[in-house]
Amino acid sequence: LGTLAEAPTVVALGYMSEAFTFLVQGRNRDSLARFDEAAALFRAHGDEVGWARTQIGRTGSCVMLGFFDEALERAREARAILERAGDRLRVASIDTNLALLLERMNRPAEALAYSERALAAYHSAGLTHRAVATLSNHALLLWRLGRVREALDAHREARQGLVSLGATVDAARED
Repeated sequence: LGTLAEAPTVVALGYMSEAFTFLVQGRNRDSLARFDEAAALFRAHGDEVGWARTQIGRTGSCVMLGFFDEALERAREARAILERAGDRLRVASIDTNLALLLERMNRPAEALAYSERALAAYHSAGLTHRAVATLSNHALLLWRLGRVREALDAHREARQGLVSLGATVDAARED
């Protein structure tokens, strides 16, 4: 549709969708390539927010491929763009990904700061599956930092949130 309408940023959205599909399928190199194509189209057409949105998923592809430093640099740039645009939930998404990335880079204290920011944004938006998933990861960071009681409390809260959302299988995994 984007090609027919001669709308390159719509084509970029299509590439982003395909990139996310590849990411879920575990096709990380294909995912990274599609995210990069989408990012290039957005940038070429002056859509910085579109570019920043590609970096949310791209971070996941980079983590899976071990491109940590590149992912960190781009994610931080994207975060600044999304924050200036006032897109709080996408900032929270990138904060969640930054937390996962920094944890993989063996920087759990920095990861915890991003996780806390994401949780605050998700909580202000109401209980969502994303908030609960972030809380579960947050609990693991707390545990890794030796804050075991806080980690257990976070796991309990995540479990209760999953039960409230009707995600009983995920609640069992949290146990």
